[in-house]
Order: sequence, then C-alpha cells, then structure tokens
Amino acid sequence: MALSSLSATNFSVKNAQEFVNTVKNGSRILSFFIGGSQEETSTNLNTENRRYEVFKDASVISKIQPSHVNVVAPNIVWTKQIYQRWKSDTIISGNYYVTNNNNVYLILSNDEFNRKNYDAKIFTSIPPTHTSGVMTYDDGYSYLYLYTITATDKANVNSANWISVPDKILTSHAGKIIYISIDINSISASNLIINKKDPVIPILSDTGSGAEIRFRTHVVSSPYATTSEKRYKIIGIDVVNYGTIPYADYDLESSLMQALPEQSYAQIYDILTSITLGFSSIEGISLREILQAKYALVTCQLDSSEITSISDQRQFFNFGVLEDIKRTTGESLFTGSDENQKFSNNVKLTIAQLGTAGYVPAKEDFERTDLLIPQITSKVQKGTLVSSKQATSVTVDLEVHTTDVNLYDVGSQVKLIKNNNTYTIVDVEKPVVKQNSGKSLHIGPCNFNIDNSEVVNKRFFAQVIQRF
Repeated sequence: MALSSLSATNFSVKNAQEFVNTVKNGSRILSFFIGGSQEETSTNLNTENRRYEVFKDASVISKIQPSHVNVVAPNIVWTKQIYQRWKSDTIISGNYYVTNNNNVYLILSNDEFNRKNYDAKIFTSIPPTHTSGVMTYDDGYSYLYLYTITATDKANVNSANWISVPDKILTSHAGKIIYISIDINSISASNLIINKKDPVIPILSDTGSGAEIRFRTHVVSSPYATTSEKRYKIIGIDVVNYGTIPYADYDLESSLMQALPEQSYAQIYDILTSITLGFSSIEGISLREILQAKYALVTCQLDSSEITSISDQRQFFNFGVLEDIKRTTGESLFTGSDENQKFSNNVKLTIAQLGTAGYVPAKEDFERTDLLIPQITSKVQKGTLVSSKQATSVTVDLEVHTTDVNLYDVGSQVKLIKNNNTYTIVDVEKPVVKQNSGKSLHIGPCNFNIDNSEVVNKRFFAQVIQRF
C-alpha cells in the first residue's frame, strides 16, 4: 500500500510558526505595556470593550525583542508514571513525548509487546538518556531522540513549563517504522497459533528496505512434541529493524505470507487486520508538527531603571501585548534599530496655584486614582492620576491616564474632584504614541511595585501564550 505522509497537516502549527517568523524577520512589530491605576477585579480582561479602552492604561510601552518570541510546546518532564505513545493513525494529545536532561524524546512504545489493550497502562521506570535514534529500555518503553534544547533557546524561553521547538526536519528517521501495534483480542484463538517461534517479518516494499518486525510468542505445545509439531501462540509484536533505505510504500500482506508460508491465507488475513504499522514520511519528521507546537510564547520584561527614566508612576496593575503601535505622526513607534527604546504613554502635567487666592498644590494632596476634571465645557472626559511629584515649592508634576490626550492644555484650569480644588496647568507633555493605534493581543493583571528606596534594580517579567 502507498504511504500517506505522517507529518501533521496542522494549520495551527503553521499559523504559530508564521506568527513567530514575522516577528523575527521584522515584518510584525510587537510591544507590550505596563500600566493601570488600580487593582484589577475582573476575571476576563480580554473583552472587546476592554480592548478598546485599554490604551489609556498603557503607561509605559516597550518593544518586545524578536528573540523573546518563540514557537513552543508544553514541557513534559520525564517522571515515573504512565505515558501515552505517539500514534500514526490518529492525532493525539497529551504526554506522548518527554524531556530529560534537555533532550526531547518521542515515545514510540509503552509496552514491550505493543499490545493495543495495554496502551497507556504500564508505568515507566527508566528515564531515556540516548542521543540518537531509537532505544528500547528494560521497562518496555521505546523512545526516538528528537533534539537537544540549546542553552540559548532555554534562556530565550525562560520557562519551566514550555520548550522551544526548532524549525527542523529530523531526517535520520525518515521513511522508517515509527509506530506498530497489534490488537491480540481481535484475532481468533485458533489463528493466534503459528508453527514458528518469534518469527521475523521483513517488510516488503518497492522503495524501502531493511525494516523488520517480529511476532513475540510463547510455546503452547507439549514439551515432548517434535520440532515440526511445536506450536506457538502470538502474544505481541515488536520492531527488529526500523529500516535502512526509506520506505515510501510497503506491503504487509505479502510480507506476512512470505514469512509464514505454512499458515493459511484466512489466518494471515485475520492477523493482518489486527496490526497497525506506520512509517515516517520519506522527507523526515517535522519537529514542530510531531510535537504539535501550536503555541507562541511571548516574553515581556522591563527593568525598573528603564521605567523610572521616563515615568514617575511606581505602581502598575495590568500589562498587555500590542501590535503595530504608531506615533502621532503615523509611522511605526518602533523599528528594527530601537531595541532599547521605551515610551511613556501618560499625559504629563505641571500644575500651579490658580491666581493669588488659589490653592498652592502639594504632592500629598494628590493620590493615585484621584480624578482630574478639565474646566472646559466642551470636554466631558476625566483623567485618572497615576503619579504625583513635587516639582517646586509651588508646582506639582502629575501623570494622568486619559482616553483623550488633548484633554488638558497650558493655561486652562483643572479641578481635583475629591475636594473641588482648582489649579492652573503651566506645562503639558503629550505622548508621542498615537492614541488607540494598533491592536491589543492580550491583557493581563499584574501587581508590580517600584519602591523609591530600593537600590537594586527590579524587573517586570510576564509571559503570554498565543495559541493558534
């Protein structure tokens, strides 16, 4: 029969790969923000309404480095437990691969006899350690070595829960046996009896060669039976040779008939239909497809020194991943040459006393989440304070979250809603970030606080999984 390719035609894997590739080649610019004025209470921050409003919460925006965006799969660390095995006749999920000592292995067998009714029922006890090909261990588990996770990839992913999966094709196992199983219960009792002990079955093919499977048997005839009279019962099946020249086709029926010429065709057919045999593609095994790497891991990190250099805000309650953020002039906020550049997205005000009889502003009068209302009749929006700093004895610097960057102008008045104190704006610094540009890919809660008394630099770190 002709072989169908066993590489997964999984669009999710391809979409994850395309997403990461566009980030790494610079055609997709990702950034992230930290911000917020108060602790999040909602369990779902990724509603359409919130995505629309979240831009005002983006206090500090930083570019996400291409090396911090990677195609990943869940990290399944080997332990003593029951594992599934990879199957060629169905797409499975779960623990059909493992990692050990930074090596990644595909589980080809979890029972030394490859019996269908014993699948995922036997505990493993010996961790895989080989670094090439297939090895079967004494606990009955067989593993195909896939690749080693490099120190660079491990550092870039920086997560115990995920592993980086390279965009590579494993050619060392191309066109070789990758799956075998027998359903003993589907064979009639009489057809389980053959006249050879542990017969080896060379797999016939018009293309490949070298692959051999073997029936595992135990004797059921009398110990006094002659050699020609001895009979053996099939109890399982295993692989003797995975193949030498790649197989693009195979004929299991002819293989069984040639190796077991004394058995009837009816018996051969009954045994044949109980066996599932699979070969890998002659092109090789796509690591991303076989591990179903349909995830992109996005790492967001920012040092407190970078934050304090552009903003006075010290408490942050949410973060998010953004795409295609622009400047007010229309071009991209980030390009390929500004890896270390950060932007404040807060509106910055300096306020002073309103006239000779007004209130002299003092930092202690202003608290995070206080509302600042512009005294302009055409404006209905309010600004939320996120920081305050005594600039001079008569002025205070404020940073404000607002959905309208043109809410405040020099010379206009603002009122602090909690006490009706009114002040004059003497300076305004508007962000260079274009309001509501780009799109939000993710919004999440955080609780990141910078203590002004801290000497040691503090790092904000968050990771987001994009599933495709």
